[in-house]
Amino acid sequence: IQHEWLNSRGAIARFERDTIEIRLLDVQECPLADLAISWLIVEVLKKLTGEHWLPYAEQRRWPTDDLAPLLLSCTQKGENADLGADYLAVFQRKSEAIRTAGDLWNSLFDEIRTECPERVNPWRNALKIILSQGTLATRILKGLEHHTLGEVYASLSDSLTEGRLFDPCRSI
Repeated sequence: IQHEWLNSRGAIARFERDTIEIRLLDVQECPLADLAISWLIVEVLKKLTGEHWLPYAEQRRWPTDDLAPLLLSCTQKGENADLGADYLAVFQRKSEAIRTAGDLWNSLFDEIRTECPERVNPWRNALKIILSQGTLATRILKGLEHHTLGEVYASLSDSLTEGRLFDPCRSI
């Protein structure tokens, strides 16, 4: 492990590359969850850069001042963050049934799963859990409704050891 990668989050100066790296993802409960989430993000980014939903010029028109509140809302509310009709239109989602970040990710996963079912197979079950039960933070909060903090985090530790996703409904 390189020292520059330890405990890295937020905006990180990368002087050797003259860049600032912005980290938006945190590690999850096990490598399977990390890889599944990364896979889905990559697939969505391929579609965005391929101008599947919106031409690049229109994507660039989104000012940071409009995107920053969405990021903050997602940070605070996770999958329950309301994204607004304008942002959802970027992904050609105009349905009343799709309003939140969770709704959007479920919809994007369904689209990608339909188009390339063979590529989703290794990640299908992990993504179904995440998209149906919520982010790790949401699942931890659900676990705390019935268990102590120590019990929840012991179970979370077991998830990492066993390479499985944390399930707050599982017997702790």
